[in-house]
Amino acid sequence: MINDYVILSAQRTGSSWVMDVLNNIDGSECHGELFLSEPVVTKPVAGCADYDRYVERKHEHASGVRPFSVFSYLDGLYSRDGSVGFRLMYGHLKRYPEILLYAKARRLKVIHLFRENLLDQVISGKLGRQSGRAHDIAGGDRTRDTSVRLDPEVTVAAIIQAERNIRWADRLVSATRLPSIRVAYETLLTQSEGFGAVTEFLSLGPWTGEPESVLVKRQRRPHSESIENYEEIGAALDANGLGRFLQASRRVLRRCQRATFGRLSPRPPYAKSQDEGTVGDAIPAWSSRPGSQGSTEVTLRGWLFARIPSS
Repeated sequence: MINDYVILSAQRTGSSWVMDVLNNIDGSECHGELFLSEPVVTKPVAGCADYDRYVERKHEHASGVRPFSVFSYLDGLYSRDGSVGFRLMYGHLKRYPEILLYAKARRLKVIHLFRENLLDQVISGKLGRQSGRAHDIAGGDRTRDTSVRLDPEVTVAAIIQAERNIRWADRLVSATRLPSIRVAYETLLTQSEGFGAVTEFLSLGPWTGEPESVLVKRQRRPHSESIENYEEIGAALDANGLGRFLQASRRVLRRCQRATFGRLSPRPPYAKSQDEGTVGDAIPAWSSRPGSQGSTEVTLRGWLFARIPSS
């Protein structure tokens, strides 16, 4: 039985943390964003980091000709022992739609990870840009409990786009009929048994203990303290029917106050790639690029969207 998988998600959804937790489970190996458009500059802080990104090795596979080079590259990854996976961002699937064909042919399992509170996702992205660090590491420098100032229009647009992206991914996974599980970051964070459903899905045995990761959570304060223009943002969200995102879940805050999820020795700090987008990154209509591969990409993109039910 195939227990290889992908973690399908957007940026700032806790996917790095989930990746690291899965990578620290016996029988599982989880890699980062293998389809980022630039080579690794600094060794990633979390997950398995011994398989080069596609951009670094594509010419070793089918002379770099897509989609065959992507298929060959993924064959190399999934030839490893155990349950193997990697983080597949929505935007990367947009640029490499053939990954979905490969997943369908190989019957990869899909963990669709999303964040219930999309305002927290926006704040996380803002904190990352403000601090210059994608993550905080156990035993390393920590981002101080600083507040952020959000633009009301940008925040509303980002949340609306993030909701659309989640629905898009849900429809896409459903259309492929691949084995899948839909998991909220908040559930994994607040419920000790949250990872049990994931490990059962991947046939990794029963879940015991607590999640182990070198990454620690940044947001530990309610929105009223972490957002400088709290009242302004509250009014904007209420006016657009998004007020439910304003108050951070009390159970998440309590969990964060009790645990750091940093039990392992940290590796060198992770340099955030310029290719990592924000929560509001759109999933635009697929379009062809000029070049010899254009017709193939158009066919693949048409295949994808012809099978997504309308909302």
